[in-house]
Amino acid sequence: MFAKTATRHVFSILLAILLLAGPALAAEKKKEEKKAGPPKITFMGVEVVDDPGLHMVTKDANVRAKPGTKAKKVSRFDKGTRIRSKGHLNAWLAVLGEDGKDLGFVYAPITMPLIDGMLSDDIRAQAQTSDGVVCDYNVHFEGKSLVDGVPFQTADYEVWFRCFLGAEKLVFPTTMFLTEGPYQMTRKGPFQITLDVPQVAGDEYEELLSVTMLYDADKDEVRFEGVSIKDLAKKPKDAKRSAEDLPRVLATAVEMVLASWSKKTLGAISKNL
Repeated sequence: MFAKTATRHVFSILLAILLLAGPALAAEKKKEEKKAGPPKITFMGVEVVDDPGLHMVTKDANVRAKPGTKAKKVSRFDKGTRIRSKGHLNAWLAVLGEDGKDLGFVYAPITMPLIDGMLSDDIRAQAQTSDGVVCDYNVHFEGKSLVDGVPFQTADYEVWFRCFLGAEKLVFPTTMFLTEGPYQMTRKGPFQITLDVPQVAGDEYEELLSVTMLYDADKDEVRFEGVSIKDLAKKPKDAKRSAEDLPRVLATAVEMVLASWSKKTLGAISKNL
């Protein structure tokens, strides 16, 4: 009996040490990674930052064998061409050809970063409004749309909510879109995500309720931007949230929408169902 108790005591001490050491080790690892810099790969004999991505050429672009304007031209992309990169070195993208093989370097400032907004599987999760109403939600990819005046598409989604107001269940659909390019059409600009409720009813209005977020791909961050009807939704307490991939970005946006809503919002929505 004593041996078992002693063994358990030693195990508990070791477990406590590991639990305490875990955060410290993780912090030390992050510090070492930051000191070492971003991971590198070799591309056509040149060491570049490992940073794969999708881009659009905003004007006719030469592809060069090395990252420099005096390097040999190996190919060319027409304005509007979508290209994939494996990484970058300073102001140059290491790009792939149509066959997926290493092709050469393109001057990054004449390209625009893109996101592929297609979802293979629905996102199903649960979150709460600002005053604690629990809502299930489902995000379903609908397709893509062309937008007048911009060189990229929007990815379109149908978002269903099922909210539990005591014994009552409020079920309703909404629409959401993500701009696949920076909405300000600048290389470093954020991507826009907007969720629309087609009609809400109030004392003096019956109109579209929109909540807009911005996604900063460089920072892996979604932040709240604004609402169309300010007395029905407000800036959530947590107005900036981390998100590292498309499903998490979209889920974070929906959860941010819910955090901006309240029972008053749901009441206004329910009047037009």
